[in-house]
Amino acid sequence: MHTNVIRRNLTNGARVIMVPRTETEVVLAMVRFGVGSRQETPDEAGLAHFLEHMFWKGTARRPSNALLMRSLVEIGAMYNAFTDKESTGYYVMTEEGFLPRAIDVLSDILLNSLFDAQALEIERTVVLSELNERNDSSPQRAYDLLYEALYPADPMGRSVGGTRDVVSALTRAQMLAFRDRNYTPQNMVITLAGKLDEDHAMILLDDAFGAFGDADAQAVEFDPTILRPDVGVESPQIVMIQRENIQQAYVCMGFETFGRDDPRRFALSLLNTIIGGNSISRLNERIRNEFGLAYSVLSHISAQRGTGQFVIWAGLKKDGLKLAVRTMVEILAELRDGGITDDDLRVTQSYIRGSMTLNFDDSSQVATFYGRNELLSGSRMTLDEYAAALQAVTVEDLNAVAGDLLRIDRLHLSIVSPFDEDPTPFEPIVVKLG
Repeated sequence: MHTNVIRRNLTNGARVIMVPRTETEVVLAMVRFGVGSRQETPDEAGLAHFLEHMFWKGTARRPSNALLMRSLVEIGAMYNAFTDKESTGYYVMTEEGFLPRAIDVLSDILLNSLFDAQALEIERTVVLSELNERNDSSPQRAYDLLYEALYPADPMGRSVGGTRDVVSALTRAQMLAFRDRNYTPQNMVITLAGKLDEDHAMILLDDAFGAFGDADAQAVEFDPTILRPDVGVESPQIVMIQRENIQQAYVCMGFETFGRDDPRRFALSLLNTIIGGNSISRLNERIRNEFGLAYSVLSHISAQRGTGQFVIWAGLKKDGLKLAVRTMVEILAELRDGGITDDDLRVTQSYIRGSMTLNFDDSSQVATFYGRNELLSGSRMTLDEYAAALQAVTVEDLNAVAGDLLRIDRLHLSIVSPFDEDPTPFEPIVVKLG
C-alpha cells in the first residue's frame, strides 16, 4: 500500500518519517508531540489543549494570529492542530512547492511563540466558549459521562478540554513549564507524506528544527497504569441526566478494552465493524432498519497505552430508549455466544480491505498512521503489514475477543434524555448481557 517509508533523525535526535507519494502534487507536514490530557495533573486539566491554541497567537517574526494565518492562506494551505488523550499535533497541507513555507511556519509557531499576556486572556475566552459548546452538546455530554464512568479516578476520564474552573485559572507560567517539560526532541515525531524529495526535505527540517532542545536530554517518562478508585466500582455503571428541550435521547454504551499494542486489536477492529462499523452492521440492521429507532447508530474503538474503549453510540427517538438498549444488549450477547459466522468474517475483511485503500489514499491519514504509531508505540509496522494482520484474523479470534470483552462486569452506560427517568429500570435490561 505504502511500502516506501523513510525514517531518519534530525541533529537533535528528533524522529522524522517520510512517505513519498508520486501520484499526488500535495504534501502534508505534521509535527506531533507525545503529550495530551492524560499527562495533566488535576490543576492542569485542559492545559494541553489551551497550549495548542496559544501556539497560533503570534511569534517574534509574525506577532499576530492574522500574520500567521496570512502566511498559510496566501499559499492556499490547509492547516490545523489537535489535542487528544496522549498527543498534540500541528499540520500544514500544501502544494509540494510550498513545503519550505509549511515547515517554516510550523517551526516558527512551535519554537518562537510569544505567549503574549493579552493574547492569552483573549484566547482563554475562546477556549471557554469551546468548552461551553461541548457541554451544551447532548451527544458530546453522553460521551463525557461515559468516560467519567469508565475512568472515575484517572485523567483518562476527563474531557480533553478540561474544566471551566481550571481553564479559568491557568497561568502563562504553567503553560511555559508544561511546554518545556513535554515539547522536547525526544517526545516529538515529524511526518511528511505526499510529493517530496526526501534529501531536500531533511535539509529543510534540520534547518528549522535541528537546533531545537537538548539532544542528550532524557525522554519523557510516562506510566500508562490506570488509576483505579480505592473502593471498587460495581458494574454495570448507569449514568443518566435529563435535558429539557431536546428531541431525542443520546446513549453511549462502553466497555474498557486493551491497549494500543495488544495483538488482539486486529480482531477487535473487525468485531467493531460487524457490530456497528458500517451500513450492514448488526446495530444498523436492527435498530435503524428493523425498528426505526434511530437515524444514527454506530460503534467505534479507541486505544491508548495500556487501555482502550469499545463504544456504541446512538441518537434515539424519545419512546424507543428502552427497546434500543435492550436490542444493543441482545446483539452483543448473540455475537459473544457464538453468533459470528464465516460469512461475517469474509464480508468484513473484504470491507476493511476496500475502506483502507480509500482512506489511505489521503496523505493526512498516512501521516497520522505512521506518526502516531512511532510516537506512542515505537511501532514500525507498515500499512501493508497492518492490512495483512487484519486479513489474518479468524472466527476463533473474533469469538475469543467477544467472549473476553462483552461482559456485564465491563459494561458502562450513559444516557442524556429529555425524560426525568430513574436509571434503575435499565439494570434488568443490561444484566442480560451476563
